Amino acid sequence: MLGTPAELDIVATLLTSKPKYLRVDILPYGGDWRAGSPNLFSHIRKVAPRLLKFDLQGGTTGHRATSLSRRHFEPAFTAMSALSHVSLPGGLLSSSTLLELSTLTALRHLSVVDTSKLYELCGTDSWPTFDPHAFLHLESLTLDGDVTSTTACIAALGMFPSRLEVNGSLADETISLQGLTKRIAAVGGKLVSIAIRMLSTNDKADVDFAVRWEDITALYTCSELRTFELSVQIHAMIAVSDMDLLQMSQGWPALESFRFLWRQSPWGFIPSGLRHTDSLTIQGILACSVRMPKLHAVDISVVNFTFPDELAVLDAPLESLTVRWPTVHSAIQLASILALACPSLSIHGLPETVLKWLPSVRRKFSSIAQWPPSGISQ
Repeated sequence: MLGTPAELDIVATLLTSKPKYLRVDILPYGGDWRAGSPNLFSHIRKVAPRLLKFDLQGGTTGHRATSLSRRHFEPAFTAMSALSHVSLPGGLLSSSTLLELSTLTALRHLSVVDTSKLYELCGTDSWPTFDPHAFLHLESLTLDGDVTSTTACIAALGMFPSRLEVNGSLADETISLQGLTKRIAAVGGKLVSIAIRMLSTNDKADVDFAVRWEDITALYTCSELRTFELSVQIHAMIAVSDMDLLQMSQGWPALESFRFLWRQSPWGFIPSGLRHTDSLTIQGILACSVRMPKLHAVDISVVNFTFPDELAVLDAPLESLTVRWPTVHSAIQLASILALACPSLSIHGLPETVLKWLPSVRRKFSSIAQWPPSGISQ
Protein backbone atom coordinates (compact mmCIF):
# COMPACT_ATOMS: atom_id res chain seq x y z
CA MET A 1 0.00 0.00 0.00
CA LEU A 2 1.74 3.15 -1.24
CA GLY A 3 -0.61 5.90 -0.13
CA THR A 4 -0.98 7.94 -3.34
CA PRO A 5 -4.18 10.02 -3.53
CA ALA A 6 -5.70 7.72 -6.15
CA GLU A 7 -4.95 4.62 -4.10
CA LEU A 8 -6.31 6.21 -0.94
CA ASP A 9 -9.55 6.97 -2.78
CA ILE A 10 -9.79 3.28 -3.65
CA VAL A 11 -9.14 2.35 -0.01
CA ALA A 12 -11.81 4.77 1.18
CA THR A 13 -14.31 3.26 -1.25
CA LEU A 14 -13.48 -0.29 -0.18
CA LEU A 15 -13.86 0.61 3.49
CA THR A 16 -17.42 1.83 2.93
CA SER A 17 -18.37 -1.86 2.97
CA LYS A 18 -17.54 -1.78 6.70
CA PRO A 19 -15.36 -4.90 6.81
CA LYS A 20 -14.84 -6.95 9.94
CA TYR A 21 -11.41 -8.16 8.84
CA LEU A 22 -8.71 -5.80 7.58
CA ARG A 23 -5.15 -6.50 6.51
CA VAL A 24 -2.72 -3.71 5.60
CA ASP A 25 0.51 -4.57 3.77
CA ILE A 26 3.33 -2.02 3.74
CA LEU A 27 5.08 -2.94 0.52
CA PRO A 28 8.87 -2.49 0.23
CA TYR A 29 8.86 -0.72 -3.11
CA GLY A 30 7.73 2.43 -4.89
CA GLY A 31 5.98 5.60 -3.77
CA ASP A 32 6.04 7.63 -0.58
CA TRP A 33 3.57 5.60 1.45
CA ARG A 34 4.45 7.53 4.63
CA ALA A 35 2.99 10.69 3.14
CA GLY A 36 -0.34 8.93 2.81
CA SER A 37 -0.38 7.24 6.19
CA PRO A 38 -2.34 10.01 8.01
CA ASN A 39 -5.21 9.73 5.53
CA LEU A 40 -4.95 5.95 5.43
CA PHE A 41 -5.43 5.56 9.16
CA SER A 42 -8.04 8.27 9.20
CA HIS A 43 -10.10 6.10 6.84
CA ILE A 44 -9.43 3.01 8.92
CA ARG A 45 -10.51 4.75 12.10
CA LYS A 46 -13.99 5.24 10.67
CA VAL A 47 -14.56 1.48 10.50
CA ALA A 48 -12.39 0.57 13.49
CA PRO A 49 -15.22 -0.16 15.98
CA ARG A 50 -16.58 -2.90 13.67
CA LEU A 51 -13.25 -4.65 13.12
CA LEU A 52 -12.83 -8.09 14.66
CA LYS A 53 -9.47 -8.89 13.02
CA PHE A 54 -6.67 -6.46 12.19
CA ASP A 55 -3.42 -7.49 10.52
CA LEU A 56 -0.68 -4.94 9.79
CA GLN A 57 2.23 -6.36 7.82
CA GLY A 58 5.40 -4.32 7.53
CA GLY A 59 8.12 -6.68 6.30
CA THR A 60 10.19 -9.22 8.17
CA THR A 61 12.49 -6.71 9.87
CA GLY A 62 9.82 -4.20 10.79
CA HIS A 63 11.97 -1.20 9.83
CA ARG A 64 9.25 0.27 7.63
CA ALA A 65 6.58 -0.25 10.26
CA THR A 66 8.84 1.36 12.86
CA SER A 67 9.15 4.53 10.79
CA LEU A 68 5.40 4.66 10.32
CA SER A 69 4.16 7.54 12.45
CA ARG A 70 2.67 6.21 15.69
CA ARG A 71 0.63 9.33 16.14
CA HIS A 72 -1.35 8.37 13.03
CA PHE A 73 -1.68 4.70 13.91
CA GLU A 74 -2.60 4.86 17.60
CA PRO A 75 -5.88 6.83 17.30
CA ALA A 76 -7.16 4.31 14.78
CA PHE A 77 -6.03 1.39 16.88
CA THR A 78 -7.59 2.82 20.04
CA ALA A 79 -10.97 2.77 18.31
CA MET A 80 -10.69 -0.98 17.55
CA SER A 81 -12.48 -2.01 20.73
CA ALA A 82 -13.98 -5.27 19.41
CA LEU A 83 -10.79 -6.91 18.15
CA SER A 84 -10.35 -10.63 18.75
CA HIS A 85 -7.37 -11.19 16.41
CA VAL A 86 -4.42 -8.76 16.15
CA SER A 87 -1.14 -9.00 14.25
CA LEU A 88 1.29 -6.08 14.52
CA PRO A 89 4.97 -5.28 13.93
CA GLY A 90 6.87 -5.01 17.20
CA GLY A 91 7.95 -1.49 16.26
CA LEU A 92 4.38 -0.22 16.66
CA LEU A 93 3.91 -1.58 20.17
CA SER A 94 4.53 1.49 22.27
CA SER A 95 3.63 1.68 25.93
CA SER A 96 0.21 3.14 25.14
CA THR A 97 -0.47 0.55 22.43
CA LEU A 98 0.40 -2.29 24.80
CA LEU A 99 -1.90 -0.88 27.45
CA GLU A 100 -4.66 -0.57 24.85
CA LEU A 101 -4.13 -4.21 23.89
CA SER A 102 -4.41 -5.25 27.52
CA THR A 103 -7.88 -3.69 27.80
CA LEU A 104 -9.34 -5.57 24.82
CA THR A 105 -11.66 -8.02 26.54
CA ALA A 106 -12.45 -9.80 23.25
CA LEU A 107 -8.78 -10.34 22.34
CA ARG A 108 -8.08 -14.03 21.81
CA HIS A 109 -5.16 -14.13 19.35
CA LEU A 110 -2.11 -11.86 19.31
CA SER A 111 0.82 -11.98 16.89
CA VAL A 112 3.95 -9.81 17.15
CA VAL A 113 6.37 -9.68 14.22
CA ASP A 114 9.97 -8.60 14.89
CA THR A 115 10.29 -8.88 18.66
CA SER A 116 13.65 -7.05 18.55
CA LYS A 117 11.76 -3.76 18.32
CA LEU A 118 9.61 -4.70 21.30
CA TYR A 119 12.74 -5.87 23.13
CA GLU A 120 14.13 -2.33 22.94
CA LEU A 121 11.17 -1.22 25.06
CA CYS A 122 11.60 -4.00 27.64
CA GLY A 123 13.33 -2.94 30.83
CA THR A 124 12.92 0.78 30.18
CA ASP A 125 10.87 3.26 32.18
CA SER A 126 8.40 3.30 29.29
CA TRP A 127 7.43 -0.34 29.79
CA PRO A 128 3.82 -0.36 31.06
CA THR A 129 2.54 -1.91 34.26
CA PHE A 130 -0.31 -4.22 33.35
CA ASP A 131 -3.44 -4.84 35.36
CA PRO A 132 -3.41 -8.34 36.96
CA HIS A 133 -6.39 -9.24 34.76
CA ALA A 134 -4.79 -8.04 31.52
CA PHE A 135 -4.82 -10.52 28.64
CA LEU A 136 -6.91 -12.82 30.82
CA HIS A 137 -8.82 -14.28 27.86
CA LEU A 138 -5.91 -14.50 25.43
CA GLU A 139 -5.85 -17.95 23.82
CA SER A 140 -2.85 -17.83 21.50
CA LEU A 141 0.34 -15.79 21.24
CA THR A 142 2.70 -15.82 18.24
CA LEU A 143 6.13 -14.19 18.47
CA ASP A 144 8.48 -13.76 15.49
CA GLY A 145 12.04 -12.56 15.99
CA ASP A 146 15.48 -13.52 17.17
CA VAL A 147 15.57 -15.97 20.07
CA THR A 148 17.23 -13.54 22.50
CA SER A 149 14.60 -10.81 22.18
CA THR A 150 11.73 -13.29 22.03
CA THR A 151 12.86 -14.93 25.27
CA ALA A 152 12.92 -11.54 27.02
CA CYS A 153 9.53 -10.52 25.63
CA ILE A 154 7.84 -13.68 26.91
CA ALA A 155 8.90 -12.76 30.43
CA ALA A 156 8.08 -9.05 30.10
CA LEU A 157 4.61 -9.52 28.63
CA GLY A 158 3.64 -11.98 31.35
CA MET A 159 0.83 -13.45 29.27
CA PHE A 160 -0.68 -16.84 29.98
CA PRO A 161 -2.19 -18.08 26.70
CA SER A 162 -3.20 -21.66 26.06
CA ARG A 163 -1.32 -21.78 22.73
CA LEU A 164 2.14 -20.36 22.06
CA GLU A 165 3.99 -20.18 18.75
CA VAL A 166 7.59 -18.93 18.61
CA ASN A 167 9.33 -18.38 15.28
CA GLY A 168 12.90 -17.58 16.31
CA SER A 169 15.97 -16.81 14.26
CA LEU A 170 19.45 -17.88 15.36
CA ALA A 171 22.22 -15.36 14.80
CA ASP A 172 24.88 -17.77 16.06
CA GLU A 173 25.24 -21.14 17.76
CA THR A 174 25.54 -19.63 21.25
CA ILE A 175 21.82 -18.85 21.41
CA SER A 176 20.22 -20.98 24.08
CA LEU A 177 17.12 -22.95 23.19
CA GLN A 178 17.18 -24.17 26.78
CA GLY A 179 16.89 -20.58 28.00
CA LEU A 180 13.85 -20.06 25.79
CA THR A 181 12.08 -23.22 26.97
CA LYS A 182 12.76 -22.38 30.62
CA ARG A 183 11.20 -18.96 30.09
CA ILE A 184 8.16 -20.52 28.43
CA ALA A 185 7.83 -23.03 31.27
CA ALA A 186 7.85 -20.21 33.83
CA VAL A 187 4.71 -18.60 32.38
CA GLY A 188 3.15 -21.54 30.54
CA GLY A 189 1.25 -23.40 33.22
CA LYS A 190 -1.94 -23.66 31.17
CA LEU A 191 -0.38 -24.16 27.75
CA VAL A 192 -1.99 -26.91 25.67
CA SER A 193 -0.07 -26.21 22.45
CA ILE A 194 3.55 -25.15 21.87
CA ALA A 195 5.26 -24.65 18.51
CA ILE A 196 8.92 -23.61 18.39
CA ARG A 197 10.38 -23.02 14.94
CA MET A 198 14.01 -21.98 14.66
CA LEU A 199 15.93 -20.87 11.60
CA SER A 200 19.48 -19.66 11.13
CA THR A 201 20.43 -16.25 9.77
CA ASN A 202 24.05 -17.30 9.48
CA ASP A 203 24.80 -20.45 7.48
CA LYS A 204 28.37 -20.53 8.77
CA ALA A 205 27.33 -20.52 12.41
CA ASP A 206 25.20 -23.64 12.43
CA VAL A 207 27.67 -26.16 11.01
CA ASP A 208 28.03 -27.98 14.34
CA PHE A 209 24.69 -27.05 15.88
CA ALA A 210 22.44 -29.66 17.45
CA VAL A 211 19.31 -29.49 19.57
CA ARG A 212 19.55 -31.93 22.44
CA TRP A 213 16.59 -33.35 24.29
CA GLU A 214 17.56 -31.76 27.59
CA ASP A 215 17.01 -28.38 25.93
CA ILE A 216 13.25 -28.91 26.03
CA THR A 217 12.67 -30.95 29.21
CA ALA A 218 11.85 -27.77 31.15
CA LEU A 219 8.56 -27.77 29.25
CA TYR A 220 7.41 -30.89 31.09
CA THR A 221 5.95 -28.51 33.68
CA CYS A 222 3.29 -27.84 31.01
CA SER A 223 1.65 -31.12 31.96
CA GLU A 224 -1.60 -30.44 30.07
CA LEU A 225 0.17 -30.08 26.71
CA ARG A 226 -1.73 -31.65 23.81
CA THR A 227 0.32 -30.61 20.76
CA PHE A 228 4.04 -29.94 20.50
CA GLU A 229 6.24 -28.95 17.56
CA LEU A 230 9.97 -28.36 17.40
CA SER A 231 11.24 -27.42 13.95
CA VAL A 232 14.89 -26.54 13.33
CA GLN A 233 15.51 -25.14 9.85
CA ILE A 234 19.30 -25.20 9.95
CA HIS A 235 22.07 -27.60 8.96
CA ALA A 236 21.70 -29.60 12.14
CA MET A 237 19.51 -32.17 13.79
CA ILE A 238 17.39 -32.82 16.85
CA ALA A 239 19.04 -35.51 18.94
CA VAL A 240 16.20 -37.79 19.99
CA SER A 241 16.28 -41.39 21.18
CA ASP A 242 13.84 -44.05 22.36
CA MET A 243 14.69 -43.15 25.96
CA ASP A 244 13.76 -39.53 25.27
CA LEU A 245 10.36 -40.61 23.98
CA LEU A 246 9.85 -42.65 27.14
CA GLN A 247 10.61 -39.55 29.19
CA MET A 248 8.22 -37.54 27.02
CA SER A 249 5.39 -40.00 27.68
CA GLN A 250 5.82 -39.34 31.40
CA GLY A 251 6.16 -35.56 31.07
CA TRP A 252 3.23 -35.01 28.68
CA PRO A 253 0.68 -37.76 29.38
CA ALA A 254 -2.11 -35.84 27.61
CA LEU A 255 -0.16 -35.29 24.37
CA GLU A 256 -2.18 -35.92 21.20
CA SER A 257 0.35 -35.01 18.51
CA PHE A 258 4.01 -34.13 18.21
CA ARG A 259 6.36 -33.24 15.39
CA PHE A 260 10.15 -33.01 15.39
CA LEU A 261 11.46 -31.60 12.14
CA TRP A 262 14.91 -30.57 11.07
CA ARG A 263 16.69 -29.81 7.84
CA GLN A 264 19.57 -32.17 7.34
CA SER A 265 22.77 -30.83 5.82
CA PRO A 266 22.92 -31.44 2.05
CA TRP A 267 26.21 -33.25 2.73
CA GLY A 268 24.53 -35.74 5.09
CA PHE A 269 26.32 -34.19 8.07
CA ILE A 270 25.43 -35.39 11.57
CA PRO A 271 26.87 -33.28 14.44
CA SER A 272 29.74 -34.83 16.33
CA GLY A 273 28.79 -37.03 19.29
CA LEU A 274 25.33 -37.90 17.98
CA ARG A 275 26.02 -40.60 15.42
CA HIS A 276 26.39 -43.44 17.93
CA THR A 277 25.00 -42.05 21.19
CA ASP A 278 21.47 -41.26 20.04
CA SER A 279 19.14 -43.64 18.26
CA LEU A 280 15.48 -43.62 17.43
CA THR A 281 13.64 -46.74 16.36
CA ILE A 282 10.19 -47.45 15.04
CA GLN A 283 9.73 -49.69 18.08
CA GLY A 284 10.40 -46.65 20.27
CA ILE A 285 7.79 -44.57 18.49
CA LEU A 286 5.17 -47.30 18.71
CA ALA A 287 6.00 -48.05 22.36
CA CYS A 288 5.61 -44.35 23.11
CA SER A 289 2.20 -44.47 21.47
CA VAL A 290 1.15 -47.42 23.63
CA ARG A 291 2.10 -45.51 26.80
CA MET A 292 0.25 -42.40 25.63
CA PRO A 293 -3.34 -43.44 24.85
CA LYS A 294 -4.24 -39.97 23.54
CA LEU A 295 -1.33 -39.77 21.09
CA HIS A 296 -2.75 -40.10 17.59
CA ALA A 297 -0.29 -38.32 15.27
CA VAL A 298 3.50 -38.18 14.91
CA ASP A 299 5.47 -36.18 12.32
CA ILE A 300 9.24 -36.64 12.38
CA SER A 301 12.32 -36.11 10.26
CA VAL A 302 14.56 -39.12 9.82
CA VAL A 303 18.36 -39.04 9.82
CA ASN A 304 19.72 -41.90 11.90
CA PHE A 305 16.60 -44.04 12.01
CA THR A 306 16.78 -47.78 12.68
CA PHE A 307 14.15 -50.50 12.39
CA PRO A 308 13.99 -54.31 12.45
CA ASP A 309 13.31 -56.73 9.63
CA GLU A 310 9.84 -57.34 11.04
CA LEU A 311 7.54 -56.23 13.85
CA ALA A 312 4.95 -58.04 15.91
CA VAL A 313 1.39 -56.99 15.13
CA LEU A 314 0.54 -54.05 17.40
CA ASP A 315 -2.71 -52.44 18.41
CA ALA A 316 -1.18 -49.03 19.09
CA PRO A 317 -3.51 -46.01 19.36
CA LEU A 318 -1.32 -44.09 16.90
CA GLU A 319 -3.38 -43.28 13.81
CA SER A 320 -1.08 -41.10 11.70
CA LEU A 321 2.69 -41.28 11.17
CA THR A 322 4.39 -38.75 8.88
CA VAL A 323 8.07 -39.40 8.21
CA ARG A 324 10.51 -37.23 6.24
CA TRP A 325 12.47 -40.05 4.66
CA PRO A 326 16.25 -39.88 4.06
CA THR A 327 16.24 -42.49 1.28
CA VAL A 328 13.68 -44.20 -0.90
CA HIS A 329 15.08 -47.59 0.10
CA SER A 330 14.47 -47.00 3.82
CA ALA A 331 10.98 -45.71 3.08
CA ILE A 332 10.12 -48.88 1.18
CA GLN A 333 11.51 -51.06 3.97
CA LEU A 334 9.67 -49.37 6.79
CA ALA A 335 6.42 -48.97 4.88
CA SER A 336 6.40 -52.68 4.11
CA ILE A 337 7.02 -53.60 7.75
CA LEU A 338 4.36 -51.25 9.13
CA ALA A 339 1.76 -52.36 6.62
CA LEU A 340 1.85 -55.78 8.27
CA ALA A 341 2.51 -54.85 11.90
CA CYS A 342 0.12 -51.89 12.23
CA PRO A 343 -2.83 -52.46 9.91
CA SER A 344 -4.75 -49.47 11.33
CA LEU A 345 -1.85 -47.00 11.00
CA SER A 346 -1.81 -44.46 8.16
CA ILE A 347 1.65 -43.54 6.90
CA HIS A 348 2.17 -40.14 5.27
CA GLY A 349 4.95 -38.35 3.49
CA LEU A 350 6.09 -41.29 1.35
CA PRO A 351 7.82 -40.49 -1.94
CA GLU A 352 5.81 -41.25 -5.06
CA THR A 353 8.43 -43.86 -5.94
CA VAL A 354 7.48 -45.84 -2.83
CA LEU A 355 3.82 -45.78 -3.75
CA LYS A 356 4.71 -47.27 -7.12
CA TRP A 357 6.61 -50.05 -5.38
CA LEU A 358 3.70 -50.66 -3.01
CA PRO A 359 0.54 -50.23 -5.11
CA SER A 360 -1.52 -52.39 -2.75
CA VAL A 361 -1.18 -49.87 0.09
CA ARG A 362 -1.43 -46.67 -1.96
CA ARG A 363 -4.75 -45.83 -0.32
CA LYS A 364 -3.20 -45.91 3.18
CA PHE A 365 0.23 -44.52 2.36
CA SER A 366 -0.06 -40.96 1.11
CA SER A 367 1.00 -37.39 1.75
CA ILE A 368 -0.62 -35.48 4.59
CA ALA A 369 -2.42 -32.24 3.75
CA GLN A 370 -2.55 -30.49 7.11
CA TRP A 371 -1.19 -30.52 10.63
CA PRO A 372 -2.48 -31.47 13.08
CA PRO A 373 -4.69 -34.01 11.31
CA SER A 374 -8.44 -33.66 11.78
CA GLY A 375 -9.57 -34.65 15.24
CA ILE A 376 -6.40 -33.42 16.96
CA SER A 377 -6.85 -30.55 19.44
CA GLN A 378 -5.09 -27.31 18.56
